[in-house]
Amino acid sequence: MSMPVTGAFGCIGSHVEEPIPFPDALDDARYQRDLGPALATPLEAGVRRTLEEFARLEKEGRLDARELG
Repeated sequence: MSMPVTGAFGCIGSHVEEPIPFPDALDDARYQRDLGPALATPLEAGVRRTLEEFARLEKEGRLDARELG
């Protein structure tokens, strides 16, 4: 994934040299059966949508960082 995120530098206090081990694919058969059908969202698109939503909420004054933990 190679999308720039402005204003994010230094937001995460530490980093690791090895990537977090995510599986290449997840079995969503039960999800699709019970809640679907749902299309798969590529990781980059999901991250982009999440960042855009946080930016929108902040712009509207509806983002309270205290709610994030």
